[in-house]
Amino acid sequence: MSLSLTDAERADLLARPHVGVLAVAGGDGRPPVATPVWFALDEGDIAVVTARQSKKARLAEAAGRVTFLVHEDMPPRHAIADADVVVEAPDEAIRRRIAERYVPPEMVDGYLAATADADTVVLRLRVRSWSTTDLSKA
Repeated sequence: MSLSLTDAERADLLARPHVGVLAVAGGDGRPPVATPVWFALDEGDIAVVTARQSKKARLAEAAGRVTFLVHEDMPPRHAIADADVVVEAPDEAIRRRIAERYVPPEMVDGYLAATADADTVVLRLRVRSWSTTDLSKA
């Protein structure tokens, strides 16, 4: 019996508004950096909007590769992606899609207006492979 998620189960997990975890090499012998992120799926990629000068953006661009994790407590399941990173210019459509996943509907426009002047980039995670587990199948 396999404890892996099917492609459909993985898609269902990623469609839920879970906070993801982005992990990237710390560089210069430092430990990896892991940080919670809001995300949206975009044409098969995972899109994360972050400050251009944030530690995660700088390290992800330098490394060119990250690990991304989404998990849920009940049922206990997770999906971990090994992904290449492409840093892109800010994208208002992606910003809106991410905000609509995590911010109450009546607050989305206000949130987007309040963060409109932020100097951001899109970290586009191009997934190389997935590792998944669904312990409810045990």
